[in-house]
Amino acid sequence: MSVINPLIYEHHLILRMVKLLKKELDYTNETNKIHPEFIKTAIDFFRTYADKCHHGKEEDILFRELHKKEISKEHLNIMNNLIDDHKKARDYIKQLEENNKHYIDGDLQVVNQIQSIIQKLTELYPQHIDTENHHFFKEVMQYFSEDEKRTMSDECSEFDKKMIHKKYTDIVESFENK
Repeated sequence: MSVINPLIYEHHLILRMVKLLKKELDYTNETNKIHPEFIKTAIDFFRTYADKCHHGKEEDILFRELHKKEISKEHLNIMNNLIDDHKKARDYIKQLEENNKHYIDGDLQVVNQIQSIIQKLTELYPQHIDTENHHFFKEVMQYFSEDEKRTMSDECSEFDKKMIHKKYTDIVESFENK
């Protein structure tokens, strides 16, 4: 199995959650209200699944190994931009959590900030994933031998054993089916 296969699978689930966030944004734009429990779930999804699980494998395995290689300036720039995107996403999730807490506490003035954050997330992730899928993952595999790819793939599998894919798939599906 290629090291990029699980990462691309994870992209599909992240994009499904992005689609749900877009539905929440539509609802919020129409009603000027939010569903705070959905927002809590989305925060958990992005913090745990997208960041710790997915970005974790990218940063702690793939990018770590790429740093050991002499890669092209173009690939290095893309990788650094991807890392910056991860940091932006973490910051957006933190802001979303803070604003959701204020909303739950009765501060309805934060709806505009929540809308803005959701908009940023729904723009960031599809662009980020497109870059990884079409301009980075496959291209950077050229820097690795088959043994190195296999080792990274095994490390990704071990990494995943510590994560809870099933939980987050079930969460996304439960909201998709509402």
